[in-house]
Order: sequence, then C-alpha cells, then structure tokens
Amino acid sequence: MSDDGDAPGGPPRPHPIDDVWGRRARLVHRANPHSRLDYLVTLRGTIHPADASCLAGEADRAAALLRYVPDRDVLAPDALDDYFADLGARPWDSLEALATTFLEDVNNELVPRWVMVTLSTPAGPYDDGHSVTIEDRQPRWNNQVLLNRLERI
Repeated sequence: MSDDGDAPGGPPRPHPIDDVWGRRARLVHRANPHSRLDYLVTLRGTIHPADASCLAGEADRAAALLRYVPDRDVLAPDALDDYFADLGARPWDSLEALATTFLEDVNNELVPRWVMVTLSTPAGPYDDGHSVTIEDRQPRWNNQVLLNRLERI
C-alpha cells in the first residue's frame, strides 16, 4: 500500500475533502410525520470555515438559514452542527460555492417540496457583509399562500 492509503494498482480513494457522500451522511433525517401537509421548517446555525478567504472582508464565519417545506423526510434539528463542522473543514472558493453545495446536499438527502438557503457574513469595518440566498422547488409544487408569509429578502 502506498503512503496515501491507496491499494497498489487500484483506483485512488477519494480525498476526505471530496467525500460528498460522507458530507451528506451528516444530514441525518427521519420520516416526515405529516407528509400530506405543507408546513415550513426553519433551522439556523453558523459555519466557521477553517480557511475564511472565501468570506467577505475580515469575516470568520457565515450565518446559515435553512427553510424548507418537507416532503418525504425532515432533518434532525441537531444534524446541522455536525454538517456545518464538516463544511467548515473543507476549502471553498466563495460563499456562493458554499451556499450552492449546502442547497444541493439538502435537496439530495431530503428531497423537499421547497427549500431556501441563505448564508451571510457580518459587516466588517470596511464592508457591509455578503449574503447569498438560493432556492429550489419540486417542479409542480406551489403553495404561494405559505410562501407569501415568509419575510422578504
């Protein structure tokens, strides 16, 4: 075996940074207790990137807001702590890359009817912060009455 753990002549193992399935496995979920109802779930947390160069100005963290209308599964509320720790250990080119990855992971694991992710950095002495909001929905899902109740961006 080579020093990096690859078997001789075999395919290289994915680097832990590139372990998409390991990252997504941290989004622990369970069956939706009321899958016939449309309701909004809101979870908040903080991501502390080890390399904060992807953040605006002197920011060292990004506040995360996840809102979704569940379909089949709901996220365990404490799952975001481990997931955000994993995200923070990885290198990111930008806050946008971090936000789109977060959205893709939630979409893949939960398959929500509607989902919105917002990441934002605090204002610094020379900037007003940076915010990214991205959303997605299942093709035929539409509950505008529910979405109209959300705070405006």
